[in-house]
This record gives sequence, C-alpha cells and structure tokens, in this order.
Amino acid sequence: MRHYRLRVAAVLAVMSAIGSAAAGSAFAAAEWDYGLPEQDLEQTCQSIGGGGGYVEEVGTSTRTGMHVDRQAVPRVGEVFYGGVMIAAVGGCSDKSVIPEVVPPLGVELAISPAHPVRCHYTLPDGSDTQIVDSCPQSPQPGTQGGLSLAPGGDPSNAWVGIGKIPGTPALTRPRLEILYIEFPLRAARPLHGLPGGPSCAAHTLHTGPCPRASAGDFLQVATQVFALGDAPVLTSAIGLVVAPAGAATGGGGASTPVSTGGSGHGRTSLLTAPRSLRIRRALKGIPFTVSVPAGGARITATLSARRIGRIASKRRLGVPAGALQMRLKPTRAAARKLRRRRATVAILRVRISIPGRPAAVESARIRLRR
Repeated sequence: MRHYRLRVAAVLAVMSAIGSAAAGSAFAAAEWDYGLPEQDLEQTCQSIGGGGGYVEEVGTSTRTGMHVDRQAVPRVGEVFYGGVMIAAVGGCSDKSVIPEVVPPLGVELAISPAHPVRCHYTLPDGSDTQIVDSCPQSPQPGTQGGLSLAPGGDPSNAWVGIGKIPGTPALTRPRLEILYIEFPLRAARPLHGLPGGPSCAAHTLHTGPCPRASAGDFLQVATQVFALGDAPVLTSAIGLVVAPAGAATGGGGASTPVSTGGSGHGRTSLLTAPRSLRIRRALKGIPFTVSVPAGGARITATLSARRIGRIASKRRLGVPAGALQMRLKPTRAAARKLRRRRATVAILRVRISIPGRPAAVESARIRLRR
C-alpha cells in the first residue's frame, strides 16, 4: 500500500485560513468558488486524561469547489476543474483520509496530458508544495459510488499524516494543514449551480454521499477521515454551472442569463422561456422549462401582465431532478383581455422549493404581440 505523508512546519489556529489559502492556487483569469464546509468533531488534547470532562472541537474540515472564470462560464463539452480541500484543524491526532469524487449525472472526469489531476498542500507558514508522485491520474472505482482520489487512484490507499508536526509524537494537536486535489471535468448537459448541497440520510449521518440520481447538479466529494474515534465520511458539495453549447448566455430566444448569487456560487438561470410569442399562440399555452437541481421539488409558476392581472398559474409537487417542461394556458377571462390587446409584456415567475434548502425564485419577461 502506498501512502503519502504530508509534513507541517508550524502550528496555526485560524480556521478562516481554509478559505483564503485557496486563492493561491487559482489562475489569473478565474477563481475558486468553494461550497459550505463539512466537518467532524474530535476530543481535544486538553480533555484527554485532564480530568476536565469530555470536550470536542472541529477535527477535520472539507470543502468542494469549482474553478470559474465569471466572464467565460464553461459550456457543454468543455473541460473545467473541480476540486476538494481537506484541512486538519484540531483534535489530538494527525489525519488519514480517503477522498472520492462523485460527479452529478451527465458529468465525467476528463483527465488527459493537457488536463491532469493536480495535487498540492499548504502549511501554516504559507508555503505551497506540489505533489507529483501519488497524485491520482487514473482514479479507480471507490467504495462510495464514485472514483477514488486516494494516492495513485487506489481506494485501498490513503493520504496519511495530515497535520502531524515533524519530530513530535502522534498525539499532537494539528493546526490547519490543507491538502488540495483538483481534477478536470466535462459536462454533457447544462448545469445550474445552487448554494448548499444535496440532502439525504447518508449525508446527514456522515456515512456517504447522496445517490447521483437524486443529487441534481451538485458535485460531491466524499472523504472518509481516520483519526481518533470513528471514521466518518464527510461529503462536501458545490453546485456546478455549465452553459449550453454554442452560447454562453443561451440561445433560440430563451432567457438564460449568467449571474452570481450573494453566496459567491456562480450559476445560470434555472428558467428558460421564450422572449417573444404571438398572442394567438400564447392562448394555446405558453411553454417554458425549469431546471430542477434536486428531487422532491415543489414548482409554482405564475404569469401576469399589467392591466390584465394574473394570466395563468400552475403548481407541481414532488418533481424529480432534471428538466421540467411546463405550459401555462391563460384563463378564459385573461384570454378575452389578451385578444383585445395589440401587445403586452407578461412576467413569468417561477418558485422552486426543495426540502431543506432556501427557495429559489426565477423570472422572465415575455413579450406577447399580434
């Protein structure tokens, strides 16, 4: 079994460095967007045999990210990078970890000489060291339903000694040593990133990732952590954003603006609707598509216009992940008003509610004309 031992030269206790340390690995034209951290708790060194009772603190923290150029979001078929950062934060021992990448459906690893897997680690003194040997260029199927990012890509290996200070015994409090693994990806379909992550019992209980079929557009990295105590699986995630092929902002009259939310996670619109439609066709139903990022969603769509009021509305419950095609047919009262108008601008609002996550609201302007 091959192992790679990371060594740390000093001790640092600032948890916020997990986010700032990522900036050094970004290219000039792009930056890393990292999702929320997944963490486990370990007993502190002070409370082991100290007689002060059992005390816990964050032992290991993981985050999954996407390398994004906000001026040129990757398109379907293009290669882009995802990554995971694994930090030894506290506890009373160094860490051994076995990470595994679980891409969403329609996304695959795209490893080649031009786009290799990249591995490096940072130390509390600010140094950044590339890892050449053992960086997994041929990941094998892992035990969590994905592909292994362990040394050499072998799921029986582990990255070991993360957080251990040279010249000290194993029971040494680690302080913020970070391992980075960055891997190329290619999507066969558009992806619409959202903050947060997929929701399932395995994720909540730290036993594994969510099934790909119910994970929507989230990239997951499941990292099994071996330290003092049990061996939890920390599954961090990021909502991926990939534009349709051929147009960074969509095409064919559809509204698909590229934007970034306040959380710092770039994403495209979840709503695709016609920009313009003749009234006689709209009377038969106005078509649109909602990209649903995860299963069990509730979709509420409302169409309205000034001086007409509500034109139509519809609700769908228990919607699975994927593309949902809907059609809003005007009510009889709204149809009478539309027939008397030469043109109007209708506002389509779609609310996407997924259990355990903040609701997303998308809107589109549709010009209705004779």
